[in-house]
Amino acid sequence: DGTSIKRIVTKADIYKDPVRLFIYNLLSNFEVLLSILIEYHYPENEWKTNLTEKRLNKIYEVYLNRKEENTDFDLFDCLSIEDKIKLFSNKDKTLRDLMDINYTQQRKYFKNLKKIRNSISHVGKKPAVTDIEKILDTIAKTTKYSKVLEREIVNNRYLST
Repeated sequence: DGTSIKRIVTKADIYKDPVRLFIYNLLSNFEVLLSILIEYHYPENEWKTNLTEKRLNKIYEVYLNRKEENTDFDLFDCLSIEDKIKLFSNKDKTLRDLMDINYTQQRKYFKNLKKIRNSISHVGKKPAVTDIEKILDTIAKTTKYSKVLEREIVNNRYLST
């Protein structure tokens, strides 16, 4: 209904293409907002110092593969959602406090977000997440947090025009 899911008739509905695309879009939008905040709060590629050497090597490998395909990416664009969540959560309390939930609740939310994102992205014969209430709760929270992050970005002019 507009920009929100009001009800699911059957568990299988959550894995139908229109619903999956809608959910994936919401989750991807949230990831973009995280990216904007991280890039702003980690100037001059400061984010690199917060990831392990092993993880940086993997990111660089992804970067080189994309570069071979002539895609226009920089190293930051090769971060996974897990990397972005780690950077967001570890920067400082001010950034974490934007979501207005405690650290434990935030970790639980991000864990569910990653699980649902992966489940929605990689539907097989047996979906990884079958708890519809958990999916809907995470979607509702993602919508709420996206509005909070977007407001922060717009109000503090993180985007250059």
